[in-house]
Amino acid sequence: MLRKFSEFIACLFLVLSLAGSAQTNNDGALKLLDEVSKRYADAKSYHIELTIESRLSSEFSTSWRKQNLRAEQAPGNRYRFEGQSVDGSGIVVSDGVTEWNLHRIYDEYTKSPPGTYGHPFPKVSMRGEGPTQEAFFVRTELATAGDLAKSANFLPDETISAEGQRRACFVVTFGPEDLRKPFPYARTTQTFWIDKERRFILKSVRVSDGNRMFDPVRTPVHQLPTHTEEVTIYNVVKLDESIPDADFTFTPPEDAVLVEQFPSAFGASSVANAPVPATKPDMVGKIEPSLTLHAADNSSLQLDSLHGH
Repeated sequence: MLRKFSEFIACLFLVLSLAGSAQTNNDGALKLLDEVSKRYADAKSYHIELTIESRLSSEFSTSWRKQNLRAEQAPGNRYRFEGQSVDGSGIVVSDGVTEWNLHRIYDEYTKSPPGTYGHPFPKVSMRGEGPTQEAFFVRTELATAGDLAKSANFLPDETISAEGQRRACFVVTFGPEDLRKPFPYARTTQTFWIDKERRFILKSVRVSDGNRMFDPVRTPVHQLPTHTEEVTIYNVVKLDESIPDADFTFTPPEDAVLVEQFPSAFGASSVANAPVPATKPDMVGKIEPSLTLHAADNSSLQLDSLHGH
């Protein structure tokens, strides 16, 4: 009897020890993610290239989307933000003296003082601007990777292929129950693969399950359960390393046109001799024009006859 009691006590201590170890381990997961994020926030220069693939599926549809983004920044107001996706293709480059902004799909570009781009972004989206804006925010997203979480957990370590090499990684994840404030329309889990040696994020996966709202103007108001998976692979990660001057130079394509500003999302253009969209006449305070309305029974009504009624 005494032996069985001793074995029970030993097992109990082992369980408590493992539980305490797991708690310490998981407390360290968020701390590690915060330390890694701080490296991106504090970097004086960076060069990051990434590929994002996302899939959205529901009972009635499935879609796939891919983006290639490139973000570089160095002292002296030098930067390069580049992106390609189904939304368009563009590049913003500054050598510290001049900023160039090229929309490849329309072969138009602008010249501005350095530091113009992103301060602030226009309230109305500019055509072809989407992926370039996302490249602009790459460093910000990495520098705030753990800000939404109040806790995180370690998954088993993994070795993955990155930058043409095999890299041993810590794997840190947080789910809906770990968030400081839950997302209103989806349950989301975020997972990061962190290079053990360099403490860089080499891969991230975001999985969301929620309801997709439909436009009540075109369809009845209802929600459709959807599943989304977004996989990001960081093909190049360099922090506080020398960046070649060539990365901050710009040579416009031969068929590109220099414009003062890009067209708006509604088609207005600054290109010389471009058609200007028609504007609606201002009828406020004016008497409506005479109008005759005809009914199906061949009767008619003069709009003028309703004056005073």
